[in-house]
Amino acid sequence: MRIITTIVLILISINLTLAQSTAKGYGFATKKELDRDKIIQEILKKEKSLSKQKTELHSIIAKSTFGFRPSKGSAKAKYENLIVDSRNILRKIDEGNFIPKCKEINKMRKSIDSYSESWNKCPGINDLIKKANENISWAKSQLEEKTEEETKEKSSKYAHKQKMKSLDAELQKELSKTPKQKKRDTRSVKDFLSTVKKTKSNNNDFLANNNTNKANNDFLSGIASTKKEKSKKDFEIKSKDGKQGVISSNGKILIPFKEWRILEFYKGVAKVMLKIDNIPFKDDYGYNVYTISFEVFKQGYVDFSGKFLEEPIIVVEGGCDFSPRSGLEVKYKGETWDEAKRRYEKYDKNQSIELAKCKNYAYTLENRIKSRYK
Repeated sequence: MRIITTIVLILISINLTLAQSTAKGYGFATKKELDRDKIIQEILKKEKSLSKQKTELHSIIAKSTFGFRPSKGSAKAKYENLIVDSRNILRKIDEGNFIPKCKEINKMRKSIDSYSESWNKCPGINDLIKKANENISWAKSQLEEKTEEETKEKSSKYAHKQKMKSLDAELQKELSKTPKQKKRDTRSVKDFLSTVKKTKSNNNDFLANNNTNKANNDFLSGIASTKKEKSKKDFEIKSKDGKQGVISSNGKILIPFKEWRILEFYKGVAKVMLKIDNIPFKDDYGYNVYTISFEVFKQGYVDFSGKFLEEPIIVVEGGCDFSPRSGLEVKYKGETWDEAKRRYEKYDKNQSIELAKCKNYAYTLENRIKSRYK
């Protein structure tokens, strides 16, 4: 009985072996192979889905600012847009479960001994995550710098505004010190002659305070002798050897040539300014952009004799010669154009103040000069 049982078991074992050999010979897969094929199909399916998601993600990236950092000093909106786009990419990666999916694919490949780094899909996703976080960090730092610059600029503008108010007040203070200038003799020769005529009709002793009767007659005869030339306007104010005079068209000297400035000529009388002094005060005030100097004149009316017909007045010309800065504005290193503009505004206002001070000082000097010739 035992022998029969043993023989039966041996026959069953042989049949199984033969069956397996036959199955292999005819191409039938084993369970292990079938399981492996199933895993491979699942991997391919997941990789295809992940690849589609990545394509959609890169399409979004291409339409965003994700790959283009704005240059330093750009508008705040550009940095803010970069932050928004980078956060959107991170959200898409998170919502799409990119990392869990690629890790699952890697695990499945390792389970069938089919994994290699070339198949690893995670590094590309991790690179995008890293870049997105770097973009956000960088854009935030730029926004902080921008905010700090804006705060500094705002503070600088306010300080400049207050400084300009202070300088304006100082300028107005200096301008208020400047006395009104006395009106000069603006009479024309015609006005002067009209005054003389009235004086003569009211007082036969014409110009008795300054001339003799003979001089009066000479003056009147001079007017009469030149009346014809004047009426025809055939005269000319000429300059020769640094001197000025008036001659008629036929060469007759109507006003002698002297070192004076002839302002006007009418009916034998000229209004002149005779220079009597030149007074420089170049270093008295001490401003390197100003020069203070004066010219002193006697101004009055003369006839053909070259003598003043009345007491001349003292006229002082000159004062502060202003040398303004060049209109070209230069930006210093590390300085913005707005900062340069404020610097020049302050400089110009200070110059205006210094000029007002200089004019006040010049007026004081002018009065001293006039007092010398009274």
